[in-house]
Amino acid sequence: MQKEKVLYHTKVITARLNSIAGKHRIVQSVDPTKQTTKYLLTNELTWEATKIISAYSNRWVIEEFFRNAKQLTDMEGATIRSEQGVTLALYLVSWID
Repeated sequence: MQKEKVLYHTKVITARLNSIAGKHRIVQSVDPTKQTTKYLLTNELTWEATKIISAYSNRWVIEEFFRNAKQLTDMEGATIRSEQGVTLALYLVSWID
């Protein structure tokens, strides 16, 4: 039988934080090969660690998109409060679909 490779170790707790109202789930994710620890926070109290990590991994794709969009299209200068911002936002939405 082949031993399953562990990519990371996780611990989950539900807690109240002094600085944020309500209860939250906190995931501690440890990468044993790099010896790094990351903490993820959500207000989704029913989610398991794998779902929280998956949601955050999708977030990084979105963050990369907007970072690149700002650099390549000067999106930083356009806001939704201007006609140019509305035009750019509509263009990006129609382009993604």
